[in-house]
Amino acid sequence: MSVMKKVLVLLFCLFAASVILRAEEPQGIIIHNQAKVDDCYRLISSRFLTAAHLLRPDGRVVHSWYYAPTEEATSDFSGFGMTWHYAEMLPNGNLLVIIKDEMIFELDWFSNLVWKATLRAHHDVARTENGHTLVVSRRDVDNPWHPGQQLAMDEVVEFSETGEQIWTWQFRDHLQDLEKFVEQPLPPAAEFRDWPHINTCEVLPNNPIADKDARFRPGNVLMCGRHANTIFVVDRQSGDIVWAWGPHELQGPHHPTMLANGNILVYDNGRHTSNASRGYTRILEIEPLTGAIVWTYAGDPKTSFYSPSRGSNNRLKNGNTLIAESDRGHLIEVTAKGEIVWEYWNSDRTLQGERMPLYRTIPYDKADVDALLTQFGAVQDVLPEHEEKLAFEPLGPEHQYKRYIREVVFFAELGYFDHALNFLDLFMQTFPNDPEGYYGYAAVYAAKKNPEQAFEYMTKAIETGVPLCRFTCGLTDLLTPLLQCEKFKRYVEKQNAALVHGPLLGDVMNHSAKFWLRTRQEASVQIQAKKTNELDFKIRSSIKRTTAKNENTAIVLLDDLKPLTTYDYRLVIDDIVQDKIYHFTTFPAKGQSVVFSTGFGGGAGATPKHEYMWDTIGSHHLPFFLLLGDNVYIDHPERPAVQQFCYYRRQSRPEFRRLTSHTAMYAIWDDHDFTFNDGKGSPGVEQPAWKRDVWRLFTFQWNNPFYGGGESQPGCWFDFSYGDVDFFMLDCRYYREQPQGHPGASMLGAVQKQWLLDKLKASTATFKVVASSVPWAHGTKPGSLDTWDGHPEEREEIFTFIEKTNINGVILLSADRHRSDAWKIRRPHSYDFYEFESSKLSNMHTHAIMPGAIFGYNKKCSFGQLDFDTTADDPTVTYRIFSIDDEEIHRVTVYKSQLSFGQ
Repeated sequence: MSVMKKVLVLLFCLFAASVILRAEEPQGIIIHNQAKVDDCYRLISSRFLTAAHLLRPDGRVVHSWYYAPTEEATSDFSGFGMTWHYAEMLPNGNLLVIIKDEMIFELDWFSNLVWKATLRAHHDVARTENGHTLVVSRRDVDNPWHPGQQLAMDEVVEFSETGEQIWTWQFRDHLQDLEKFVEQPLPPAAEFRDWPHINTCEVLPNNPIADKDARFRPGNVLMCGRHANTIFVVDRQSGDIVWAWGPHELQGPHHPTMLANGNILVYDNGRHTSNASRGYTRILEIEPLTGAIVWTYAGDPKTSFYSPSRGSNNRLKNGNTLIAESDRGHLIEVTAKGEIVWEYWNSDRTLQGERMPLYRTIPYDKADVDALLTQFGAVQDVLPEHEEKLAFEPLGPEHQYKRYIREVVFFAELGYFDHALNFLDLFMQTFPNDPEGYYGYAAVYAAKKNPEQAFEYMTKAIETGVPLCRFTCGLTDLLTPLLQCEKFKRYVEKQNAALVHGPLLGDVMNHSAKFWLRTRQEASVQIQAKKTNELDFKIRSSIKRTTAKNENTAIVLLDDLKPLTTYDYRLVIDDIVQDKIYHFTTFPAKGQSVVFSTGFGGGAGATPKHEYMWDTIGSHHLPFFLLLGDNVYIDHPERPAVQQFCYYRRQSRPEFRRLTSHTAMYAIWDDHDFTFNDGKGSPGVEQPAWKRDVWRLFTFQWNNPFYGGGESQPGCWFDFSYGDVDFFMLDCRYYREQPQGHPGASMLGAVQKQWLLDKLKASTATFKVVASSVPWAHGTKPGSLDTWDGHPEEREEIFTFIEKTNINGVILLSADRHRSDAWKIRRPHSYDFYEFESSKLSNMHTHAIMPGAIFGYNKKCSFGQLDFDTTADDPTVTYRIFSIDDEEIHRVTVYKSQLSFGQ
């Protein structure tokens, strides 16, 4: 079997076993015939949400727009509330959006509002050559067929570039025009609430038949009346209907569009009324001068393709036709012979679990979209589909090194050993003699139960720089065959490798400190300490035991200490005193005025050439450091071996171990540690089912004061104090609700949010630092709902609570964006909030500086440092950005008086 066939078989096996897809229901890309599919991008928008996405033919989202109007729905005509009805991208990357019977608005590339207008817009919009906008609307009028009754009659409204209404065309003025050309089904059926239900207004382009017939000259408008079973052309100058076609041929049509050859493509839905239905949909190409049908597409059998109430069709540059079977949330691309070469099923679901419709899909030329992505910066991490694949990662120094061997462990955990070895062969061609590559070979051969081969690669890995401790942990049994090998046991015994990871200092107070560590096997552990100026280690902790169920970790408490005092300490493992001596300093008493510095950051992807960042931080002699998420980059919430690999890789780095032995670490997670890119949990404690296991494994890796509400309310939130500065560390993932299409969705969950509000209200600290794993300020990640922009109601609730409760001294911290920057969040009724963000500790990947920031830095890896002085008459906090090479880049000082009410 060829390598390609093996890969295809493996992909199929993984697809079939995936728990992410709904059983027996298609989702995402089903058919992608690369040789025959057009390379255009496709714009989609689910019917019940407030977003649109640009897809590549392979299904990857490359850009998204989001905008949820704050206005309440005023019309009950559509029944869809304030969700998007239709979206269309303009050549400049802006987006025109209709909310049915409510409004039209234009967004720029970053989802900022350009203009909006309130009217009963519906179905379609068109941008003219002079930059004006035509939109279909309607208004209630006296029913001409049933006196005394009202009927919504369609109109087309023209807006200027700034959203000023400048022209209106009303269908009721042209009833007789239409009847000159075609017989109308009049009076309208009793079930119709509007007439003629125009669902298309397309400005005619340059076309070859315009010279033959002036009715089709460019600038005239092609429309479609669904209830009238008619498509027609309106002369833009006179307003008269000058051509019509359809009755007795079309049933409930949609989306006529003129092709380059002058023909018209039209979506013939096949349902006019509840009593007049063909029962299947077809796509027709007609010659408008003769009315002849020259091409047809229908399902096989015909009833297999049927969208009774909506749909779209577009001819692509390669001659294929892109079709939306909208009611089923289904898109296809077909050749002229009717072969389906691309198929996509919408993955968005209603709260009842039903697939959402897709009103239309609009194609955009690949070169045009690529130019926009280049102009604005390709944001391809907005809404990726989480679907584990056995695909090889792109290899090269410009790509993200941290992922490579992680994916090898993923392949091995699934049992795809040959696939893992194939990838490693390619990896080592790109990175010759790479230590991580040798580690990968050792792990795969151990998982294959070939300990001899695994040992050979282990020794190569150690010779090239991998610490031995990377091999003394089992990775959920993947390495067990190697660990049980006699040759390995003899090798380890010579190295005196009882301690695997740690010590990691944490949960320090004025009278105590805790120490986390991992041993090679279950062992008794103790901490012995002394003041730095004393000789004997007289201070002893109680004896704890590392256990297999806790991944051979233990947390040891050292008590009865003095505040702001430096101690030396050493470890005792199985009654054997370890040689190395470490040091730490206790915290001041809670509430004491202090002068101190601390650091923070996120985005700590494993990158060997950047690991010296931990030594740079260590040189600042900070009492503690805040890790704000994306600390290890796992991206596989259901793969414990991958999770362990990522944590153990970081915990094994000598630079990290040097830092954490004397600088207390306080850690929360973000998406890449908890789930996958931009992923979330849910309001339920146990949904998805993997959440608790991920949380429990997280608790084995850190030394925080506590973890959310414990077993009954898992999470990673906690708080602690240093003198009269309180720190509140938030969990922004475990209980996060889906924001898309759900206004008011929570990021924190009810329990954590109440905890935060209660803690803030009770705090008497000079400064209250609230640390989030994602940015607070609007515009930090334009077009994304992953920041607090996706949960604006809850953000406002927190800010308003601070204001109404007169809580002074609040400072906001965040991470997630691969840069360091400072933001000022202006508030109309209180002091302005300052947000300090940093999340490029060791990542290779970089995010652009945003124009709304006070300042920003992304040229090198960096971390944020906060310098507090609460002893001053007007206490201060200074935010400084330091590069990985210890260069101070920016600083800003904020006074307590700037963070106080009434001052």
